[in-house]
Amino acid sequence: MLRWLNRQAAWALPCGLLVGLLVQDLAALLRPFVTPLIFLLTLAGFLRVDWRQITAALKQPIPAIGATLAILIG
Repeated sequence: MLRWLNRQAAWALPCGLLVGLLVQDLAALLRPFVTPLIFLLTLAGFLRVDWRQITAALKQPIPAIGATLAILIG
């Protein structure tokens, strides 16, 4: 199951949010599990990161800073 979750981490969180908005009774029932699940989904997403690309991005920080600001503003 962890392998499947690792492959689906990028989509699981937005889909879970959409399901929670559409089925609010289910969202209320699962509310105590939200924080641990977000942590696990984020962790699974970070485990897929190519660390060589991150170090290369840190050598030229301007595009990464621009993308971060665009995401924050959006």
